[in-house]
Amino acid sequence: AVAVGPRTTGGAMNMISTPIPDALAANIDIRGGDHATIDTHLNVGNRGDRFSWLLETVQAQNDGFKTIDGPVGGDTGYEIKDYIAKFQVDSDPSSPVYQSLRVKLGYTDQLSNETYLGLTDEDFALDPNRRYAASANDEFVSEHEQYQATYVLDTDSFWRARITAYRNDFHRNWYKVQSVAGESIGNVLADPDTYAAEYGYLTGATSGDDDIQVRANNRNYYSQGVQANVEWAFAVGDADVTLNTGLRLHEDEEDRFQYQDGYRMEDGVLVLTTDAPAGSQTNRVSDASVTSLFVDSEIRSGQWIFTPGVRFEDIAMRRLDYSTSDPTRADGPTRVRENSAQVFIPGVGALYRRCEDWRLLARLQRGYKPPGPRRARDAG
Repeated sequence: AVAVGPRTTGGAMNMISTPIPDALAANIDIRGGDHATIDTHLNVGNRGDRFSWLLETVQAQNDGFKTIDGPVGGDTGYEIKDYIAKFQVDSDPSSPVYQSLRVKLGYTDQLSNETYLGLTDEDFALDPNRRYAASANDEFVSEHEQYQATYVLDTDSFWRARITAYRNDFHRNWYKVQSVAGESIGNVLADPDTYAAEYGYLTGATSGDDDIQVRANNRNYYSQGVQANVEWAFAVGDADVTLNTGLRLHEDEEDRFQYQDGYRMEDGVLVLTTDAPAGSQTNRVSDASVTSLFVDSEIRSGQWIFTPGVRFEDIAMRRLDYSTSDPTRADGPTRVRENSAQVFIPGVGALYRRCEDWRLLARLQRGYKPPGPRRARDAG
């Protein structure tokens, strides 16, 4: 987590995608199952002396296993389309210095007919796969684009270097039931007797206009930056030391442009009564720019492995709040919140190899979670 950072309270997950094969190869994995389930995984690639490549896709879909109340019903499954392309150009094998340019491109499209709306305890006991009629239009849609280019330099001596430029664009919109007749869905499901009328609307009884409020949690994100690191390998006495030093320049943004539509429940069917304009529920942009420096090391001596490290983060954050009646944001922000943080994040780990079957591991690390742009000032 020292090298990944800045958040160290949740650990880090190393998500490694399919590597380029050592020779021309193709793989296909197709699986089918209940509820019209089809999962397909295809990839093909080749490694050459100078040029290597990989093309890959995952296609997954099903109709879902839940049943929506009402005469219309609906699909409760999902459809995911994922594509990856990798290209690698290496220096001449006879060159004394190894150089490599590696490009990774990715695209993912997802539609999941999923809801926030649960069931009362009694209804769950009778049929855990039931969904109320009010959730018929609930769905999660997302789109992700990934761009990454890495340059590797290896002198075949005691050091090597790597620099990576990256960009991620992500859009998501979870359109889901937010409230019923002014009450939260949590309150209604926890006490359906007190909120008998509201419970009836959720399950299909005819309601008034706008009694069913459906929130569109519509958001756009991007993250981009450049990271460079140099790895050094040397010996100190009888210890082998690998030292990894790095610098990252990063920025990201979240754009919340949310709205909330109103529906009438009419004999188990949702009827749109208020088509709200985009941005009328939440209209704000949050961004951050970060400079990170880190030193991470691995020291091997006998049966011991030590991994001390430290990270420095300089973070500048900002949030721009716009009026919900100004979807074009032509009038500028109504409020600006700014904050900053500078922090050193140290950590050290130790592993003792007792024998082939046993290891003893311990780690001491500072827990850190970046703040938000809490400090507020006037937009002017």
